[in-house]
Amino acid sequence: MTALDEPRTYGGGRRILDADSHIMELPGWLAEFADERTKELLKPLDLGKAGALADKAVAKADERRQAGTPVDDETLSQELMGLKGWHAHGSFDAAERRRVMDRLGFDAQFVFPTFAAVQFSGGSDELLQGGARALNRAMAAFCADDPRLLAVAYVPWTDPAEIVAIATEALDGGCSTVMVPSDPGPLGPSHPDHDPLWALLQERGIPLVTHIGGGGRGLKPAFHNNGIQVTDWIGGGEN
Repeated sequence: MTALDEPRTYGGGRRILDADSHIMELPGWLAEFADERTKELLKPLDLGKAGALADKAVAKADERRQAGTPVDDETLSQELMGLKGWHAHGSFDAAERRRVMDRLGFDAQFVFPTFAAVQFSGGSDELLQGGARALNRAMAAFCADDPRLLAVAYVPWTDPAEIVAIATEALDGGCSTVMVPSDPGPLGPSHPDHDPLWALLQERGIPLVTHIGGGGRGLKPAFHNNGIQVTDWIGGGEN
């Protein structure tokens, strides 16, 4: 095959690193990666009206798999930029995501979770930590067979020691980076109590990421709780 025969990609030979891709979770997906205790505590994934869209997309994907007729390259290329949510190719099917990456021509992409955190947020610390561990295992599994897919780990910034344990487990399990959630807990990410986490990331050369539009109407006050007194705006001295 010559260069002229090779299929054109969206990237067109450029080096592109996609910093914001997502997996569209399905009901029951997170529970597959949870320990027994966490399974008992997990909240159901309530997708509301969007649930019907997910059901249709899953049914369509199941039909293709059962028939042994995956989407052909031409159709995949035509629909690549048009379909969104669960109907987007590769949104919840890891094998299909790899084909999408081939057509896009991207060198790598971060893969964020979308809705799964609602299944374990706002409850007990036991649920929060167990759910985060399950989500990180699930994200790593989705990305495991393609080095271009970089799983983003969800780490709840609650107990500083537990944060390091969850982050270490996630990175050892195949996640490529750690995300600062929109609700960090009682302490800001730059608080000295979190220095062990920063040391872990520095030691491993791991980036820390966040996601714009992660919920809430403004910056949580906890982000300012960094253990440092605010300097006076006139004289520069500490208040």
